[in-house]
Amino acid sequence: MLAKFFVYYLSSSILFITIITKCINCAKDDKKDPVPKICHELPWVERQDWGARPSKLESLPFRPLPVQHVFIHHTDSMAGQCLNKTLCLAAVKQLQAHHMDQEGWDDIGYNDIIGGDGRIYMGRPWFTPGVQPLGLEDKSLTLALVGQYDNNEPTPAMLAVARMWLNCTQGLGVLAGDYQLHGHSDQSCTNSPGQRVYDTIKTWPQFQSGPLDTYQCPDSKKSGGSATKKPTKPTVTATTTTAKATTKATGAKSGGKVTTAKAAGAATTTKKASITTTTTTAKKASITTTKPKK
Repeated sequence: MLAKFFVYYLSSSILFITIITKCINCAKDDKKDPVPKICHELPWVERQDWGARPSKLESLPFRPLPVQHVFIHHTDSMAGQCLNKTLCLAAVKQLQAHHMDQEGWDDIGYNDIIGGDGRIYMGRPWFTPGVQPLGLEDKSLTLALVGQYDNNEPTPAMLAVARMWLNCTQGLGVLAGDYQLHGHSDQSCTNSPGQRVYDTIKTWPQFQSGPLDTYQCPDSKKSGGSATKKPTKPTVTATTTTAKATTKATGAKSGGKVTTAKAAGAATTTKKASITTTTTTAKKASITTTKPKK
């Protein structure tokens, strides 16, 4: 009788300890930061910190995430190069003013902007359709380097941060695992991102040269942006790596702090906008988005 009681007591104790251990591990898992470490290491400058004007839209539309394409741009001579935070703040504000006042766009045209100081200035939210490049506005992210890089070399800090940004957005599930990297000129008739930058990014993983099948070249705004015949595709050796696509991701830009937010409904222009989106083609998906604050 004592032996049976001892066995029963021992079994119950082991079961109790197992349950407690699992609960402790679950609690630890719940506290794990869903944002990849590399995202926290990036030097983000939030919109309110660089003096961004609010979007013209009262509510921001959703688009499915992740997206399949990412385009690298340069800002050309519009804002000039900037090598310190003071100059870069002024340059990014000038860009936004040009896009909203001269181009008539609802906000700055780029998702994020990297200055010569190596900082990332937050632009359009990742979860909303963009305004460029033509033909892939709702299927791509855009990253711009402040300056003109046909003749000038980008700073090492800019290129290093751009590589980290790609890894961060892919890790968050904003960019698909098998995303394609392009220069702006691969989709549109432009010199952006400049030959010096283009020669660099074509050596990066997952680069795909153009012209793409969706290539567009508007003659002018007056002509209604009619596309002309695309150029012959140049011979470029692209380095492409295939990664398993992320089907469930935590992360999309809400233009705010590093927080894990869960909500449903339309996005707003406030700093702490929370969204719920899916990685399918549905209008409303399920992706909790976060963006680190440095």
